[in-house]
Amino acid sequence: MERRLRPASIAAYGRDARDFLAFLQTHRGGSLPEKLTVADMRAFLARRRQDGVGSRSLARNLCGIRSLCGFLHKRGRLDATALDAIRAPRLPRLLPKPLSEADARALLDDSRRPDSPDSAESSDQTDWNDIRDIAVFSLLYGCALLYGCGLRISEALSLDADVLPLGERLVIRGKGGKQRLVPVLPAVRAAVARYVRLCPFALVAGGPLFVGK
Repeated sequence: MERRLRPASIAAYGRDARDFLAFLQTHRGGSLPEKLTVADMRAFLARRRQDGVGSRSLARNLCGIRSLCGFLHKRGRLDATALDAIRAPRLPRLLPKPLSEADARALLDDSRRPDSPDSAESSDQTDWNDIRDIAVFSLLYGCALLYGCGLRISEALSLDADVLPLGERLVIRGKGGKQRLVPVLPAVRAAVARYVRLCPFALVAGGPLFVGK
């Protein structure tokens, strides 16, 4: 409650805490200690490794355990200073794997169809959810090869219906509350307009631009 964690995080931390307390009871002969030692923590991590737990899961385990032990330490229930000497496993820094140019063009190809009189009628039979996804993706791309606004996914999904109809520019509030002005190319406007036309729900000012079933 104090940290306003998401329910999934709370559930994961709860599992980590139960696993750690169960280990301590076995490791310490059935009783919970008043003071943690570095040896306790290393034995726990070694046991988790033996169980086949990977570095990412171990790092999350430690995060939940630090939260629990820090809570108890502040209230004088446990001396958890040994945790300061324990470092989380290093996680590999994986670079994102972008779509190839061909895949990206294939993904967005349908969003160009409204500009073509010959194919507009047939393409409107596509599920409106797919049309919505195309509109969202068209807002994300921002490279020289493919049109787009270069928005983050969170920025695109947080757009309000107030931005309709899309003009040539969008004011985006990004990380840290910073604002920036981004250009909106005609193909992007066409993709969003097509989604708005086919969406079965009323998009009310102040409400979300992109909705689900």
